[in-house]
Amino acid sequence: MTTLHEFSLPDIDGRTRSLGEYRGKVVLVVNVASKCGLTPHYEGLQKLHASRAARGFSVLGFPCNQFGGQEPGSDAEVKEFACSHYGVEFPLFSKLEVNGPARAPLYAWLAQEPTQPQGPGDIQWNFEKFLVGRDGRVIARWGPRTTPEELAADVDAALVDDVVARFWRGIDGHDWDLVASTLADDFVRIGMRDDAADTSRGKAEYLRFVSGVIGRFDRHELAARKVFRSADGRTAVAECIEKIHPPGEPELRMHFINILEIDEQGLISKLDIYWKTPPRMPPAWITPAAILGREG
Repeated sequence: MTTLHEFSLPDIDGRTRSLGEYRGKVVLVVNVASKCGLTPHYEGLQKLHASRAARGFSVLGFPCNQFGGQEPGSDAEVKEFACSHYGVEFPLFSKLEVNGPARAPLYAWLAQEPTQPQGPGDIQWNFEKFLVGRDGRVIARWGPRTTPEELAADVDAALVDDVVARFWRGIDGHDWDLVASTLADDFVRIGMRDDAADTSRGKAEYLRFVSGVIGRFDRHELAARKVFRSADGRTAVAECIEKIHPPGEPELRMHFINILEIDEQGLISKLDIYWKTPPRMPPAWITPAAILGREG
């Protein structure tokens, strides 16, 4: 499934930027213009950006001259106007087209995504707004006249739907793309056995392991989970009760503690699992070494 993080575009200074830089952040994508009746939206967009940047939020501005010729200047002129008149500090990108045969690939993707409250289709005018979650998927779309202040609550809700919640949602739903979007490339998982056989290193290896092990269960279901977060957001503790049905074996009710560490990019860098009850450990084949066919 395509996400925001797969696109690269030149920024307002001509440097190619990968939107993968915003992995783990909530983003508001806006097509901007300097000579539009809605240009004052710049002020609200900057306030929204500045007040929430520390929590992992960014506005991304994409100048476009397709609506009434209201962005006629060069990239340098666009930047000077936005910064001098509205104090814009959020990232601006090079001028592009959002509709028609020369539409930028980013906007070709955005326009066709199923969205609410405004549905899919061509961009109507300057200052349409797309809210994109930390996993790079579109959450919502608003028409040009919706002000930044009116969508602030939706931005806050997206920020609360944090990386830990998305990780567990992906695990519970067996959505491995969603799980992948929450993990750092150097992610480490240390299992209950606390040895080399029950450790996986790197996002790719973990995804092969977790999808492989769950694929072998007759059934896997969540019974309960409580998540506690540190004040700085860098550590989460999840107390979980899960029921698994290994083929040919009795149902196993697992009660364990997960400690998750979050890196500076807002991605999960470590998962450390501690066994609580019952005294019977999971079957020996539920380890990365067994699933991936490597020696401990």
